[in-house]
Amino acid sequence: MQIFTVPLNTTYKIECWGASGGDANIGYGCGGYVSGDISLTKNQVLYVYIGQRGNDIDQYSSTYMFNGGGYANIVVATYCGACGGGATDIRTTNGDWDNPSSLDSRIIIAGGGGGVELADATVFSSCAGGLEGYDGRVENDPYGAYNASQGKGATQIAGGASPTIYDGGKQNIQNGTAGTLGKGGLGGKNYPGTNRGGGGGGGGGLYGGSGASGAYGAIWNGGGGSSYISGHPGCTAKTQTFINTIMIDGAGYQWTSTKGAQVGIPTTANQSIRENGHIGDGYCIITWVPIL
Repeated sequence: MQIFTVPLNTTYKIECWGASGGDANIGYGCGGYVSGDISLTKNQVLYVYIGQRGNDIDQYSSTYMFNGGGYANIVVATYCGACGGGATDIRTTNGDWDNPSSLDSRIIIAGGGGGVELADATVFSSCAGGLEGYDGRVENDPYGAYNASQGKGATQIAGGASPTIYDGGKQNIQNGTAGTLGKGGLGGKNYPGTNRGGGGGGGGGLYGGSGASGAYGAIWNGGGGSSYISGHPGCTAKTQTFINTIMIDGAGYQWTSTKGAQVGIPTTANQSIRENGHIGDGYCIITWVPIL
């Protein structure tokens, strides 16, 4: 967490990039982007929480990625799914990243992507929202059960729901858990007789995506977290609200109250360059808005 003490009474532009899930690539598992202008007063204090990129497959963590990326439960040895990425947000109340009062004070949030493995860019698996995160998905689902076992995307009012369990008749296969306020769900472990990791964790956000279920030998994908801007269409407004808001999901689609065109996310290094998703740890930029 970092502290920003407002230096002058003026309008500021705040931009946030959510972290990607483990093993993300453009088109799947990417973090989202949000921005807006807000009037702040001198000496006002804001608290900046930067999301942590999710660990890759078989890089086990027993704790959440910073700011809500769900981890993946271990099978045997170090075999596990990829972890979800944490959200990046601005708060008016200090506290641990998962402190309920601090979470309730968030005024702008870029959602994190879910942890991925079997994914394809054409289906935008596990990307952060927008108002709604993307489900974990695979391109080919010959039995009609693969995608039911993936993590589910979060919304503005709830975390992603727990998926069903593929190969549920196998002993000790574990389901992924639902996302909650600020937290991605946990990925379920596979059947212990396999040497492959299980379900991926969900991405953090306003609400977190759910973790994917385990299976007999597959590695499934977590759901994406939802983004939020106070004052943006489709978002509940708080006392401090933004104007000139922009919300772009982890697949590069811009959102107002509904999903719009694919416009890409500005990169942190050069904002004239755009990509369809953010990969890596989260990021935040706060700048003065020039007075014309």
